[in-house]
Amino acid sequence: MLPCSCWFRAFIALAVCGAAGAAAGNVAYEKRKVGDHWFHVVVVNLNSDNVRVSVQVNRSRGRAEPFSSMVSRTAPSFAVSGTFFDIATARPIGAIVSEGREIWPGNHGSALTIDFFNRARVVDPPHGVRLDPGLYRLVVRGGVRILNAGQFSAYPTGQRFRDPRVWSAAKRIGVGVTENNKLVFVGTNDSVYMRDVASALKLYGVRSAIALDGGSSAGMYWRGSYLVHPARRLTNILTVHEGPGIAWVMAPPPDW
Repeated sequence: MLPCSCWFRAFIALAVCGAAGAAAGNVAYEKRKVGDHWFHVVVVNLNSDNVRVSVQVNRSRGRAEPFSSMVSRTAPSFAVSGTFFDIATARPIGAIVSEGREIWPGNHGSALTIDFFNRARVVDPPHGVRLDPGLYRLVVRGGVRILNAGQFSAYPTGQRFRDPRVWSAAKRIGVGVTENNKLVFVGTNDSVYMRDVASALKLYGVRSAIALDGGSSAGMYWRGSYLVHPARRLTNILTVHEGPGIAWVMAPPPDW
């Protein structure tokens, strides 16, 4: 039997080449050193009928919730912190859409989208322009674009991000899309720059990516283990659930 790292690399090779199926299954994890930093990496095959990516929000609007509480009540295989939010008001800065319903409005930053055919994209709506929620199963907006057509591309001030902590060295979470409809998530406990996150994502065939909320908000969970611990409560997370045919079962929308 191949060791786990070999199964994971076999999965990545198939993902990049576009082959269907993978020995590691449809959700795979590894820890990898990129340059001087260690990254946790999770690859999700959105072409599978047995995988669903959803967005979860805090239980009570206006009150942030511990990451561990959000994970416990949604029971995912994998979870990661979502978009940036205002700490004082617990309001996300970008739109959140679940199953065609806009849970929270927001016209700031780049967005990870998944349509009703489970196809993922990273899009850059102009500042102030609203995405049509009815077109998407999932939208998490408010991210900082870090990869565009496979090239590092980060200009936070051009996307109206004014807090200098957005582009300083910190714990980071990133997500990107491959040409073959795989989602790749990376997270690290090291203090890194956005360029470092982009470099890690590129190793997995990602051409389009955003940075999600990081620093004290950075959180990552994988099958019972908290790999990156946020130092504050959160308002939204991305989750991955697995099960027969779950890709076509609508996620219950948050009761906000």
